[in-house]
Amino acid sequence: MRRTLAVSLLALAIAPAGAAAAEPLPFTTMSPADGATFAPNTADIPFELSSPNQRMIVDVEVATQNVPDQDGSFLREFTVDYFPLSRGDAAPGTYRGTSNSSSWSRTPRTYYWQASATEERVEDGKIVSYKYLGPVRTLTIKSPPPPVAPPATKPDLTMTPTDVRYYTKVFIRNKTRRAASGMRRQCSRRSYRSFGCTLSWRNRSLVYAGNAQYTHFNEGAEVFAQATFFGVRASIQCLRRLSVRQCSRPVRWSSG
Repeated sequence: MRRTLAVSLLALAIAPAGAAAAEPLPFTTMSPADGATFAPNTADIPFELSSPNQRMIVDVEVATQNVPDQDGSFLREFTVDYFPLSRGDAAPGTYRGTSNSSSWSRTPRTYYWQASATEERVEDGKIVSYKYLGPVRTLTIKSPPPPVAPPATKPDLTMTPTDVRYYTKVFIRNKTRRAASGMRRQCSRRSYRSFGCTLSWRNRSLVYAGNAQYTHFNEGAEVFAQATFFGVRASIQCLRRLSVRQCSRPVRWSSG
């Protein structure tokens, strides 16, 4: 009896392994789902397979083209990743793993993936190896969204007393072709971007008096100033002989 058992074990150990043609991979669930999409990232993509066969050795191939080799797997030149799925201890029929390479998962395009498995069984005193091939599925790495343009910066329309002094000087020179002398200016803020001023000055032959308004406005990112003046002017020579009322002439200016 012992001799017969020893012979049987010896025969089992030295029997040549049988080989079976690739069969459809037995599975109940498989992820990612066919046609799944992912944002480009550097994280590995998780894969999972559930099967009634609990003692398989499972691997996954990822390729850029669905071109099979003679054994049904992808041609080597198109393969970008190859990694195992490990069998879970708590759930022996569940196999999980993640892709090895993050370089392809950062490149937007459609990829093809396929799970394959091998399983060894003892049949008639021989170890027989079975090979399984799962269906070819696709996953797509999406193109990254276009960069978001930073929000447009609103120009600062705040007007300062220094701005008012400069605008007054330039405004008068542009309208009279002369620099103002003896300037008297009393200004008050009307808003964060405007001032109102009471002005009086003289040049070589005329005197002026009236009210000026200065306002900032923008065109796109550029800031401009609008100036207006309503008042009177009079000849110095006339004022030596006549009253202010008799010598005054109305003046209306606008920088626009």
